[in-house]
Order: sequence, then structure tokens, then C-alpha cells
Amino acid sequence: GPFQHVILFPSAKLAFCGIPKVGITQWEQFLRFYIGAKDYPALPHYKLDRNFFQFDKLEPTAQRRIWEDEEWTWAAFIRNPAERLLSAYLDKVKSKDKFNVNGDLTFEHFVDSISKPYNGTRCNDGKGSIAGLSWCSDPHWRPQVYSCGISERLDRFNFIGDLHNAADQTRELLGHVGLWESHGKHFINGGVQTGRSPWCNIASHPFNHTRHVGFQQKDEVSNSSAAKLVYAHSKGSKGKMEEFYTPELLEKVQEELYADDYKLWKLVDGNGKKISKGRELASRLSGKCPSTQVVWPLP
Repeated sequence: GPFQHVILFPSAKLAFCGIPKVGITQWEQFLRFYIGAKDYPALPHYKLDRNFFQFDKLEPTAQRRIWEDEEWTWAAFIRNPAERLLSAYLDKVKSKDKFNVNGDLTFEHFVDSISKPYNGTRCNDGKGSIAGLSWCSDPHWRPQVYSCGISERLDRFNFIGDLHNAADQTRELLGHVGLWESHGKHFINGGVQTGRSPWCNIASHPFNHTRHVGFQQKDEVSNSSAAKLVYAHSKGSKGKMEEFYTPELLEKVQEELYADDYKLWKLVDGNGKKISKGRELASRLSGKCPSTQVVWPLP
């Protein structure tokens, strides 16, 4: 569902909307660091200790309370939708037998496939299919605005950041909720040992390592993001845009398939390193913004 990737930091009253292909793995790691997991640099997906801090695992009354309580900070990061789609293709489609049985599904054909109407009446009708964009699409290329109530209540989000400004904006967000000094600055970036299972084998820097820079901060030596861990998640999609996109294909993705994502991202990107607030973005996107009364978007 749309709230399946919301993770909670109760002591800081932070609800973070994780969006696949927008740095969600690193935030899942940070959650496990926050709760004291010793193996937090390992691949976090399917770790059972996460379940206690998953928004969609709570009772509806608890969900409503967290959504309506203005003391809770809701935050999300978004990404250039064309770049995110290419990353999803390279990571989840190009080399996966599930979607690319014959190994010949080009990026252009992939875009054509998701351009087709979704004809299912239930999400399970299209399970394993890449046809169409809907609430039922694979979360790695489902529109970002379909996540966590963004399309219904953008104004509820106190912080909206851009993935490519994650170093500055993550530090600002964690500072705002009181987690930078207690946790963010102490996070030791690591990954899995090359050629080993990503679930248990960890290669992390020692606590006093000179390259220890904190959660999602840039490496002091390489100036690259310390969030890029060795999980084969990083596909360098930003540098491959010209290789895979023609001007016509780029326009189709930005102006047609992901028009709402693109409009939102352009506003966030235009704010530079300044983190965006949902109410300001909503007022710029529409002259008919919701009132300040908090409305619960779930059925």
C-alpha cells in the first residue's frame, strides 16, 4: 500500500516516507542503527526488528493519531522521475528474469510497456506485470506522489528533500527532530564485503576512522556520498541519462507518464539546498489548497 514504506522514529516523533529508488535502503539502515541493531550496515530488508517501527504495522487508531498529531514531523525525499525510472530499469528489470525473460527488453520498450493502460480490477490481477502505471504498479517505478499520502495531503509534509541534496538536507532534518547529535553524526557508513551475502556479512569503518562522516554525509576524501554502499543499488543512472533517453522519450516520461512527479520535483529542485515544506509546495502547485485542518487520507 501507499504507506508501506513509512518508518517511525518515536522518540523524535519523525515519520519518514521511504520511496523505493530514492535512498530508502540507507534510511532503513539508519532506523536499525537508531534501535541499536549491531548489524545495521547489513542489507536491512526483511530484518524482523524493523516491524515494530513500520507505520503500516500499527493499528488504524495509532496510525490516525500519528498522522493527525502536529507534533509528528512527516518527511520524504524525492528524485528526478526520469532518473529514478532509469535506475529502476537498470536495477530491477534489465537483468531480472521476472520481467525480462528473453533478456531483450530495452529501456524504450520498458517505457512503452508502462505506458499501456492498466486493465486489472485488483492489484493482484497484474502481479508480475509491468504494464501500466497505477497504484498497483511495482513500487520501484510507481509514481512518487502515490506514496504516503503525498498526492492527497502534500501540505502534511513538513520536509520534502531532493535526493541529490541528501547530505545537507538529511543533516538539517535530523537536526530539526533532535537526531543528528544523538545518532546522525555517529552513524558509521559501511556495506557488505565484496562477493559475500548482503544479509549478514558487513564491512564497516572502525569508530575512529578518519572517513567517518555521519549519516548520508559526503566522504571527505572522495567527495562522493557516503550513502552509496556496496549493495549494487547504485546504478549511476544520473550519468547514463543521455545514453538511454532520446529527447522524445524524456519528454514522454516527464510530461506524460510522471507529470505530477515532475512538477513536484521541479519545485523542490528549484529550492536548491533549502529543504522544501509541503504547504509551500502545495500552494504553488494549486490555487485550491486544502485548509489547515488535518484530514485523514486513508479509507
